[in-house]
Parts: sequence; structure tokens; C-alpha cells
Amino acid sequence: MFIRYFTLAILVLLILIFRGILLLNEETLILICFIIFSWLFSQNVGDSTKQSLVERSSSIKYTIHDSLKEVTFSLSTVISVRHKLWELFYNFKTLVNHYLKFVSLIISYFGNYSIQVSKLPFPKRLQFIFRLENQIVKLLSLILVKKLQKVVELKHFFMSELNNPHFLCQYKISIREHIQNIKVQ
Repeated sequence: MFIRYFTLAILVLLILIFRGILLLNEETLILICFIIFSWLFSQNVGDSTKQSLVERSSSIKYTIHDSLKEVTFSLSTVISVRHKLWELFYNFKTLVNHYLKFVSLIISYFGNYSIQVSKLPFPKRLQFIFRLENQIVKLLSLILVKKLQKVVELKHFFMSELNNPHFLCQYKISIREHIQNIKVQ
């Protein structure tokens, strides 16, 4: 069968060359040799090449199938991790809400506690301030009396010794006037 096709091809080639349809030059001869080589190669080695290509395609198919399984597994893992991350985020958000409630309770408790603690020494401080005010009032009244006494003595001195007409008031009346002047100021 091989020889039949080969002889037929040679006869067709010879007819084309003698008729002038096919020109014989280097490119044409190389083309004819390449076609004959490819045809002979496919006839003699075609089955083993086909077998090799089938084996390669099956290994490529197996590799692609495995990589598809790995990609599917990695995507499911990523989705699972993302879901767990969102759950963790929600749990942290819940924890933050509980923490804020706890802190507000502690602040309100310690706020009331600090008010109560500050109220304890407050009456003692008020008593101290009250005593201090009483002592200051007594001290100021003593100082005022001493000053008034000196003013009266000066007035009496000017009135009795110098006989100045401005200081001719009575002794007790002048004391009352000075006390009223101090109250007004």
C-alpha cells in the first residue's frame, strides 16, 4: 500500500514537471523533500508519536485536574478563613460592647464612691472653716477696737491739749461716729 501511494505521487510530480505547471528550483525541491519526509515519518513512526502525544496529553490532563483540585481546596480554605475572620471581628465587637458597659458601670460606681468619700471630710472642713472664721472675726474686732481706741485718744488729745475747734466733740459721741463710719465702709 505504501509503495502504491509513493509511485502515484511520483507519477503526478513528473507529469506536473513536464507540463511546466511545477517549476524545479531549490525551494520546490526542498518542499517536495519535506513533504516526502513528513509522510514517511508519519507512516513509520506515527503510531509511536501518537502514543507519546496521548501519554503527554493524559499527564497534562492529570496535572490540570490536580491543580484544579488544589485551587478549589485553597479557595475553600480562604473562604473558611475569611468567614472565621468575620466571626472573630464580630466577637471582638461584642467584647468591646461588654467592655464599654463594664467601664461605664465602674465609672458610675467610683463616681458615687468618690462623692461619698469627699463628703466624709467635708463636715470636718466646714467646722474648721467655721472656727477659723470665728477666730478671724474676734481678731478683727480686737484690732478694730484698738484702732478706735487710739483714734479716740488722739481726738481727746487734740481736743484737750491743743484746743482745736474741729475736735471739740464729746468723747462718746465721737466713738459712735467712728464706728458708724467703719460700718459704712
